[in-house]
Order: sequence, then C-alpha cells, then structure tokens
Amino acid sequence: MAGSENRKIVYEIAKEFSEAYFQGDSETYAEFRESKGKETVCINWIKGLADVGDETGVTYTVQAEFLPAGEDSSFYLFMDFEKQESGWRIRTYGLEK
Repeated sequence: MAGSENRKIVYEIAKEFSEAYFQGDSETYAEFRESKGKETVCINWIKGLADVGDETGVTYTVQAEFLPAGEDSSFYLFMDFEKQESGWRIRTYGLEK
C-alpha cells in the first residue's frame, strides 16, 4: 500500500476518533482503544500525516489541533498509531497544550 493511502486511512481514523472523543461517544472511541465529558470543538487540522509510512510495528504520532471554547491558544489531541497486520490501531492518546 502506498504511503499516501496509509496517510488517508490514518487521517480518517484520527478524525473519527477525535470527534468521538470530544462528543463523549465512548462506544465509538472504544473501538479504537481497549469518558471524557462532552465538548464541542472545531478541529483545525490534523498534523503528522506526512510522517506516516508503510512499516508494520512502527509507531506514528498524529495530532488533532483544536481550540476549545473560551481558550486563547490551541490544544492537541495526540494519537500514537501503529500499523498491524490486521490494520491501523491507536496505541495511546492524550491531550497537550
């Protein structure tokens, strides 16, 4: 699979995961990770996609940048992705300012 196809897959997973995370949809984001309160945020962009490659077992960090209501600077929901034989999986995630 070409690198650009992997980036597209990771982007879609990161977008869906981020939206589920902020909406408190634990059922959806539990599919990605084995709740936070509801919060509506606007995701500005997803960073780190250019570094996503084809190797299995390598961790790639992707960040969804967003600006919470009432804040004056961006926050980041980071997700550590790993490609496995069965597909992409989010290994860890967390918030950073």
